[in-house]
Amino acid sequence: MARGIDHDQARVRDWYLTVGIRELGGKTARELVQTGEADLVMGFLRSIRHGYRD
Repeated sequence: MARGIDHDQARVRDWYLTVGIRELGGKTARELVQTGEADLVMGFLRSIRHGYRD
């Protein structure tokens, strides 16, 4: 879903691995997925796609 927002695979990979998501406790997408919270990441990405966040 992240590649639907940004088509640059390197930037998406960097975001997934290193950028803390403030709204989700500052954890990276990878950390959230690893702890079974992929649904939170997907919801976050959906909010971006719907224009609720930059």
